[in-house]
Amino acid sequence: MRKTLVLMALVWGVLLLNGADPSGEARILPVLELMNDETKTIHLDWYRLPYEKLEISFQDDLLEARIEDNQLFIKAIEEEGFTEILEMYDGEESFEILVIRSCLPEVTFCYRPENEIDSSSTVSLVGDFNDWSDTETPMDYDEKEGCFRTEMALKPDRYTYKFVVDGEWIQDPGNPDREPDGYGGYNSVLKVEGPEPVEGSLIPCSLDGKKVCFEKKDFYHSPEELEWMVMLDNTVIEDFQVKRKDSGKICFVLPQNIQQYRLLRIVPCLPEKHSYGDILHYQVGKGLNYDPDFDWRKGIMYYIVTDRFYDGNPENNQPLQEENLHPRADFKGGDFEGVEKKIQEGYFEELGVDILWLSPVLQNPWEAYRDSLPPHHKFSGYHGYWPIKPRQVEKRLGGRKALQDMMETAHTKDMRLLADFVASHVHKKHPYYEEHPEWFGTYELPDGRKNIRLFDEFPLSTWFDTFLPSFDYKDNPEAVEQMIADGLWHIE
Repeated sequence: MRKTLVLMALVWGVLLLNGADPSGEARILPVLELMNDETKTIHLDWYRLPYEKLEISFQDDLLEARIEDNQLFIKAIEEEGFTEILEMYDGEESFEILVIRSCLPEVTFCYRPENEIDSSSTVSLVGDFNDWSDTETPMDYDEKEGCFRTEMALKPDRYTYKFVVDGEWIQDPGNPDREPDGYGGYNSVLKVEGPEPVEGSLIPCSLDGKKVCFEKKDFYHSPEELEWMVMLDNTVIEDFQVKRKDSGKICFVLPQNIQQYRLLRIVPCLPEKHSYGDILHYQVGKGLNYDPDFDWRKGIMYYIVTDRFYDGNPENNQPLQEENLHPRADFKGGDFEGVEKKIQEGYFEELGVDILWLSPVLQNPWEAYRDSLPPHHKFSGYHGYWPIKPRQVEKRLGGRKALQDMMETAHTKDMRLLADFVASHVHKKHPYYEEHPEWFGTYELPDGRKNIRLFDEFPLSTWFDTFLPSFDYKDNPEAVEQMIADGLWHIE
């Protein structure tokens, strides 16, 4: 089995892995969770499903589905919560999709200022429920209610939120419940009541033909309350038995040999309350959680900011110690030798960790830089996210040899390694920016603003700071090829 360093690309975008297998070995379709009036989309070409031949049917008339532009759109037509099986046939093979429809409480937000309201204002809602995005949830003026209003389906939980009124972030003047926001102001607090969620996980302990057993962890509902839904690959299993060995273990006996399939999915539920737990995934095949190398999804990961972790070799310490650079923002001396020593001491083994995720390993600047946005603090590149060289390992962390030695030690302990690969931007002293400025996005915007951390408006091209230009990959395929080549070089 080959072991190596896996790079994680840091990019300002979203990579969606939705169960499709590009290798062509399997087509594991997702379980769909519908919330209230939500419509879900399945991109049929991701699963190599010929939409022109596809036949669709339901067990009950609880859903409506349509195919358009090689996409399958699914929406609930029943107002209550339910589970439904959507069946598809492509002329050669049958597939089943488990659809879970949950009814969430509809929460109304209404912005009504203490003074006279200006109906021409631009108002939006931000909070935990939309990642504090000031563009995702706009609010419309309701003349009848005399306020800016929007509705949102939310799971029972505690949320914090604010209104953004003409660019100003303010707490809800109509809600007295609040808490400090950490910036001298307050967030409004909302508690959404509803059916108690199903929480807990299953830890696999044995697999023998048709029988698989788990240890229950953190289930707050009694075994008698819970029901279960089970899938093997793309088939919903309805004829199975649940056997409880004791209060801590549960076994599922299925009518077929589980090891002939690739993926087992289990969903705990409280059917009377239409409350469902997380979808639990288990790779099977040649054995429980089987994977030819390793099942990363089931590993326990520890993230390390190397400079802040442990100083294993004080001889490579080179703090900047510049004027107006706070010591906490300077290099502290942590290095790869420090990580290696902790591996040898069994520190991670005691924690049950089998994956180490390292902060970026490339060379960073030898001087500090001041944040261009208030309060203009000064920072060093101790974190690793300001690369100035494409293929040189940071000397203050020990360099390439120390990194390789640490990797080899980790592999002797059967540990895997991930390293952040900064692919969204470079430092202005990086040769790619100095030699190919056309590879990068625009710093000066047409309206005169500086394109710095405008993530809502320009998520793929905004600069982190004046000294951290972001790539413009869309119009520069040469930059894409170069960064791929650099990533592959590091992996090798």
